[in-house]
Amino acid sequence: ATAAAVLRDVMYLMSRTDDPAEEHTFFKIQSIGTRFIEVFAEAFPATPYLFVYRDPVQVMMSHLDHEHMEQSNCVRPRSNPPRIVVDLVEGRAGRSVTDLSHEEYCAAHLATLCDSALAEMKRGDNGLGLPVNYKDLPEKLYEVIPNHFGVAIGDDETDRIAEVSGVYSKGRGNRAHEWKDDSETKEERATDAIRGACSLFLDETFRELERRAASVSVSAGRGFAEETR
Repeated sequence: ATAAAVLRDVMYLMSRTDDPAEEHTFFKIQSIGTRFIEVFAEAFPATPYLFVYRDPVQVMMSHLDHEHMEQSNCVRPRSNPPRIVVDLVEGRAGRSVTDLSHEEYCAAHLATLCDSALAEMKRGDNGLGLPVNYKDLPEKLYEVIPNHFGVAIGDDETDRIAEVSGVYSKGRGNRAHEWKDDSETKEERATDAIRGACSLFLDETFRELERRAASVSVSAGRGFAEETR
């Protein structure tokens, strides 16, 4: 079986329900899954999706603002880097992965995720992929859910979105707590090394995602509308 066929079967099984009132299923995919976005597009060629992106410095700070950078998710693979990272580093910086700092490797890792999403949105160019800046959440969801996904929402659903958005999404057990915007704090604490790594590997793609998000509007039932001028 192809990867797309296996993915369809797995997501079908995960979506089964004994509640006849449930008609829709939403999946939140871990960031590393973005490298396989082409498989998702092949498996579900008519399914709309969001790609949530964020200011590169703030993302880097989420990964690296602690004492042991080498243990960060974005840095750990550098001992055996995937080909996609090796190729990006050589192509974008003309360097070897072994020469990178922890900050630079993390930025290169994150760049492969953003590049994969952007490439699929360009390749499909069918309005199914919608880039959404993290800073526009949760307000953007009130527009996106009915118009991009075609799912009607009322006051109850809107209230539920607001409630869930007030809780730290990665909280488990004793990590569960109220969510607070930390963007300004991350910007203030960011080092020159982090800013330099973002400039080298991430800033260009971030600007392109911003341009794409600004050049489209959401139209009911079909994802992207025509470009606005």
